[in-house]
Amino acid sequence: MSLPENNEPSGPRPLINTLRDRRSKEFSTTVKPIKLFDADAYRAVVWILVAMIALFAWFSSSDSTDPKAGKVGMVAAEIIKKSNDSNTEGAPQQQVVNGWYVADALPVISDQIAGVHTTVASNRVPAFAFIFGMGFCVDIVGRSLGGIRNKRVLAAAAERNANAALDPQ
Repeated sequence: MSLPENNEPSGPRPLINTLRDRRSKEFSTTVKPIKLFDADAYRAVVWILVAMIALFAWFSSSDSTDPKAGKVGMVAAEIIKKSNDSNTEGAPQQQVVNGWYVADALPVISDQIAGVHTTVASNRVPAFAFIFGMGFCVDIVGRSLGGIRNKRVLAAAAERNANAALDPQ
């Protein structure tokens, strides 16, 4: 028994081969789903990462001084001034007591001002500006590149569909 030219035996074909051929023809003519860049999902991922980095920067930077720490020193200076006020007789002695009060209060006020300066000049503000600035840049650049990719994918899919329409096999 000899085989025909295409090396396939004549007669009925097995069902599996028939289904496989039918499936391959169906899939070759159908349009494949196009995967596009999802800008909303990208934006959500970027800003979640930025928020996590910002939280890390917040908790890893140094804390400012305690604002209530100066209150104890001021209360002590006021108590000393009141006790000295009761012992004064006349304006010259009152000026001396007021000078002592200023001498007691100046270190406390200086510490409070230094605490405010430390809070303002800490690395948190520049770190947050950098983190959110970089997050914004990554968001804008990523969405721009995603839009460019979407245009290319859609153009390639349109070209593929146009070629398939012109060349029906």
